[in-house]
Amino acid sequence: MLLSAKSGTDKAVVYGVVADFADEESKNEMFAVEFGTVENANLFNEKFDEARQILKTKCSLYNGEADWQQLDEEESEKWGNEEKSSSLMTKKESWQ
Repeated sequence: MLLSAKSGTDKAVVYGVVADFADEESKNEMFAVEFGTVENANLFNEKFDEARQILKTKCSLYNGEADWQQLDEEESEKWGNEEKSSSLMTKKESWQ
């Protein structure tokens, strides 16, 4: 996910999501977050970028270190249904 400056103000950012399920239906959405001060908006952007870097380097789901077979098995056990385990592979393939 990427943040962009909202035109007309330095206190807000916008971001888009590909699969918002809030209404139990997948759809593309654009959201905006407005902060009380420019400093808070800048701090949020900074921390958001730091979090993205952590995900890229330390999160096994994103950095290629995940054991997808094990995750699939855990997902199957959790749901008690083999069909559910395919959801992780679908997610993995869409991340790459």
